[in-house]
Amino acid sequence: MKHETRLFEDSNRIVANISTFAADNAGRNRLIIHSTFVPTSDKCSDVMSQVDNIRLAIEQIEKETGTIAFFVRFHLSDIATQANYVKQSFSGKKCAVSIVGQPPMPLCKVQAMAMFESGIEISSVDANTIKVDNGDEECFWTTRLADANDDSYKQTHRQLQQYEKILAENGMNIADHCVRTWFFVRDIDRNYGGVVVGRRENFLLNGLTPDTHYIASTGIEGKHEDHNVLSLFDAYAVKGITSDKRQILYAAQNMNKTIEYGVTFERGVCIHHSAGYKQVYISGTASIDTKGAVLHVGDVKGQVKRMTENVNALLEEAGCKWDDISQATVYLRDIADYECAYNELSKILTDKQFIIVQAPVCRPAWLIEMEAIAIGKE
Repeated sequence: MKHETRLFEDSNRIVANISTFAADNAGRNRLIIHSTFVPTSDKCSDVMSQVDNIRLAIEQIEKETGTIAFFVRFHLSDIATQANYVKQSFSGKKCAVSIVGQPPMPLCKVQAMAMFESGIEISSVDANTIKVDNGDEECFWTTRLADANDDSYKQTHRQLQQYEKILAENGMNIADHCVRTWFFVRDIDRNYGGVVVGRRENFLLNGLTPDTHYIASTGIEGKHEDHNVLSLFDAYAVKGITSDKRQILYAAQNMNKTIEYGVTFERGVCIHHSAGYKQVYISGTASIDTKGAVLHVGDVKGQVKRMTENVNALLEEAGCKWDDISQATVYLRDIADYECAYNELSKILTDKQFIIVQAPVCRPAWLIEMEAIAIGKE
C-alpha cells in the first residue's frame, strides 16, 4: 500500500490523501485507490465551489491513473443548506454518492472520501444504487435510502425492506450478498434504539441469527437534509463471492459478540477476491471489552488506546496490519477532544490514512469510534 499527499493547485488547493494498492493476478493488473479530499485555501468560500473543486480533483485522479471513481461520501458541516450543492455537482457523474451531516474536523464545511478502481464498468440500477462490474464480481453500492415518516423503528424497517427489494431484483439477498451497512442516525441518543430493534427484527426475517452471521456495520450520529429522516442507510453488496470467500472477523480475545448486548452486526468482514487480494471492512469499533462494557469512561486518550487495540486485533485476524489501511473514518463525540484524539491516533496511523468527523457514538459513554478499510495481498 502506498500512501501519499497531493495538493491540487488547479482545484483551488484541494489536499488529497491518497492510498494506492496494485493487485496483480495472472498478469492482470488492478489498481485500487482510496482518497480523502479537503479544501485548504479559503474555507470561507462558498460550498458549491468547494464541492466542485473536490469533483475536479477526483476527475484529475481518474485521468492520471486510468481509474474510475465509483463511490464518494461527503461529510458536511450543515447538511440542510449544503446537500443540494453536492447533488448538483455530481448529477452528471455515474457513481454512488453518500451525503451525511457530520461536521469535518478540524472544522471546515466539507470533506470527502472517494474510492477508485481500474478496469471496471459502472451502470445505474436505480436512483440509489449502482453496479460496479470488475470482471470477477458485481459490486452493488446503495446510498441514501431514507424515509421521512414515523419513528426510527418504522423507518429502519422500511429502509431494509426497500433494500431487500433492490437486492432481489438483481438476484441477491441480504444474508448471502450484503457485505457492509451504515446507519446514520439523527439524534442518536434518542433514536438509535429504534434502529437496533428494527434491524434485529428484519434480519431475523431474512435468516440472520446468532447461529448464522450478521453484517459488518456502523451505527453512528449522522443527518439527512430532511429533519424528519431519523435513519439514513448506505450499503454494499457483492454478487459472485461464495460463502467460503467471506471471513467474519470476531477478535474474541478483545471483544464479545454484539448480540450479547442486543445488537446485530459483526465486528468486521474480510472478502477474499479471486483476483488475488483481500479487502477488510472494519465495523464501527470503540473502547469495549470482552463483556461489552465501555472501558476508560471519560478518558478519550484511554479510549483511543483500547479502540485501536481492538481494531488491531481485527486486522491481525484478517492477516493485515496498520499500513494496509487505505482509509479510516474516526467519529468523535466532543469537538473539545479533537487535538488529543488526533495526536494519539497519529502515533499509530499516518494522517494520510484517517479523517475525523464530529459524530456521537451510540452510547454516550463512548467518546470515540473508528471504522476502516484495509487491502492486502493473499
